[in-house]
Amino acid sequence: MKADHIEYRISGSLQNTWQIFRQDMQIGIRRSILDAVGFATHLAEREATLSFASTKVTIDTSLRELRALHFA
Repeated sequence: MKADHIEYRISGSLQNTWQIFRQDMQIGIRRSILDAVGFATHLAEREATLSFASTKVTIDTSLRELRALHFA
C-alpha cells in the first residue's frame, strides 16, 4: 500500500545534532542544520519524482531559533 503523502521531519536534540525522520521513523543524523535540510530535501525530491505521493519537509524549530544558532 502506497502513502498519498510522505513527510520528512527534521528535529533538533540536546547533543547539537539534527535527526531526520521519514514518516516518524528515524533515517539519519546530521551535525549541521544545513546538511540535515539538504539531505531531507534531496530524499523528498527524489521520492516525489519516483512516485505519485506528495512530499513535505518540515523542521520542528522556529526561524528565530535557527537564526540564533546560525549567528551564535
